[in-house]
Amino acid sequence: MKPIPDLIDNRKHNLAEVLRFLLSQGQDPQMDVVTAFFNLKGLSSLEPEIHALTRLRLLLGKEQEQSFVVGERLLAELEDATSRGETTAGEIDR
Repeated sequence: MKPIPDLIDNRKHNLAEVLRFLLSQGQDPQMDVVTAFFNLKGLSSLEPEIHALTRLRLLLGKEQEQSFVVGERLLAELEDATSRGETTAGEIDR
């Protein structure tokens, strides 16, 4: 296995490529994501490896001045993207 780069800057080392490589190495691939911002379309850059995951956990940051339930916010974002034609039912199912 090649080493994981110390710095992933999306120029010399691309995050999606590093994650795809790591996910392709395991027999029981799992992914935990801790981030302040998350875009569902970003997962498409990890295909087809994302479909082989046995577990995906997301820990999302809370906006400082607005309380919300993560599920409700994601649903609202999906509905908005769908109304603009940026997301399809197939992408939501995926």
